[in-house]
Amino acid sequence: MEKTTLRSLFLLMIITGSLFTLTACGPETGTPVVTAPAVSGAVTTTTDQTTKKDDKKVETKVDTTPNADAAPQTDTTPKSDTTTNIDTTPKADLAPVVEPKPEVKVSTKYADGTYTKTGSYTSPAGEESVTVTVTVKGDIVESVNVVSNAENPNSQKFQGLFIAGVSDIVVGKKLDNVHAGVVNGSSLTGGGFNEAVAAIEASAQK
Repeated sequence: MEKTTLRSLFLLMIITGSLFTLTACGPETGTPVVTAPAVSGAVTTTTDQTTKKDDKKVETKVDTTPNADAAPQTDTTPKSDTTTNIDTTPKADLAPVVEPKPEVKVSTKYADGTYTKTGSYTSPAGEESVTVTVTVKGDIVESVNVVSNAENPNSQKFQGLFIAGVSDIVVGKKLDNVHAGVVNGSSLTGGGFNEAVAAIEASAQK
C-alpha cells in the first residue's frame, strides 16, 4: 500500500512538472524554458525545446498601375515625311544653246549697190569732167573710184591730185554727207565730183 502511494505521487509530480513547463513556455517562442523545481526522490527530466522560426517570405510587389501625376513623355525627335532623292548621275556638259537674234532692220534712204555718174566743172582751160563710181551699203559709202576725163595737161595734173586724196574724205561716210572741197591743192575738180555724187543720190533713193 505504501509503495503504491509513492508511485502514484511520483507520476503525479512528473505530470504536474510537464504541464508547468508547457504552460510557462509557448511551443514556438524564443523564451527560455522554465523547469519546475525538482522534488526529492523524483526523477528530473529535461525537455528539449527547439526554437522554431517561421520562414518569412518577402514578396516584392511592383506597382504597374499608371501614375496619373507623371507627365507624358513626348518624342521630340523631328520626323520628316519627305525623302530627298539626290541625283548623282554625272551629266554631260552641254553646249549652251544660242538663239539667233532677230535681225533688226534699219530704215535706209538709199538702196544698196554700186552707182556711177559723171560730173563736170569749168577750168581755165575750158570745161572738164570726172566720172565717179560709188558703192553704197546701208546708206554708207564703202568705196569710191574717180576717173579723169581731162585733156588739158594742167587739168590732168589737178584731177590726179584730187583722185589721190578723195577716198580718205569720202569712204565710211553717209552718202548724204559726202562733199568734196579742196583736196591736195585741187580746188576745181571737187565741183565735178560733187555734181556726180548728187546724181548718184538721186539714182540710189528708194
